[in-house]
Formats: sequence, C-alpha cells, structure tokens
Amino acid sequence: MPTAVPSAFDVAYWFLDQAQRENLIIPPLKLQRLLFLAQAYFAASTRGEKLMPAIFVSSEVGPIEPNVHRTFAAGVTTIETIVPRPPIVDFLKGVWQAFGHQSEQALDDLVLRSKPVAQAMGTPNTEISTATMFNHFSLEKSGPRVIPKGEQPRGAIGDEDGTPVRIPKYHRGKPVNKWVPGMRKA
Repeated sequence: MPTAVPSAFDVAYWFLDQAQRENLIIPPLKLQRLLFLAQAYFAASTRGEKLMPAIFVSSEVGPIEPNVHRTFAAGVTTIETIVPRPPIVDFLKGVWQAFGHQSEQALDDLVLRSKPVAQAMGTPNTEISTATMFNHFSLEKSGPRVIPKGEQPRGAIGDEDGTPVRIPKYHRGKPVNKWVPGMRKA
C-alpha cells in the first residue's frame, strides 16, 4: 500500500522545522509521540492508510519508530528529506495544532494509555500495527475529525483558546470534504 510521504524522516523534519519556526525545542521522546500520533490519526482519517512507511514498536519508554530513534540518538542531523505535498502539510499542521504545544508528559499520558500501546507494552519490540491505531483512534468512521475544547475522547486534545481542533480527513493523500447532493463545492 502506498504511503502519503516516502519517509518517516520527512515527517520528523517537518515537525522539527515547525518547532524551530516557533522557537520551540522538541525532545526526542516528544518527537516520537508526535510521529506516532500523526501516523495514528492519519490512519484514522483514511480508513487505515499509512502516512509514512514507519513501524512503531514498544520499548521501555513507549512506542518508538526505531529508525528515526536510532538515527537521532546517533547524533545524525543531516538527512535529505522531501517536503510533503500541500494536503499532507495541512494534515501535519492539524496534528501540530492539536499536539505540538503539549508537554512531553501530556503526550506520554495520551499515548501510553491508548489501547494499542498498552497492549504492546508487555513485550519489548512488539509492533503496534496501523490497523490497531486505526481501530483505536478513529472515533468516527465518516466525516472530518473535530475535537471541541473540553471534550477529550480517547486522548484528543482541544486547543487552548476554545476553538475546535480539526485534524483534516484524507483519502489516498487527498483531502476529503463532506458533500451533499445538490450542494456546490466550497
């Protein structure tokens, strides 16, 4: 199955660049949580498709993408990446808006209590499949994900200013909008 971006490093560096633009630092485990949530919510919004060709496995610190984890642990800072297509950037902006400003502890709490992670944590190096991410994180099988402030279904986080957090819905890497027969596209 094709993925929306060719490498997990494309997504990792997009988050790192976004943080740098906002004068923020993303610790390695927070980056892992953002990658996991991006993959999970993309699967949830696309009926199980993968955002990136990444495999998340359980570890003593929670789910990690081992290739990204080892590369950054080794101090590698320069990797050729490709900027994701505009619809994917919009999706990543939604993930960043929802989770980028959360503390590492808040993201740990969110990710570690999710059912797919909790089930995998008993055995080190257990793969957390995209299918289990989809089953857990897809609250609605249709329509875009809108998470109102104050409502935190299965770990969703609302925006601090009270506006709903919208993580766009995608199908095969293209944005999906609700359409009603007879209604013109906006």
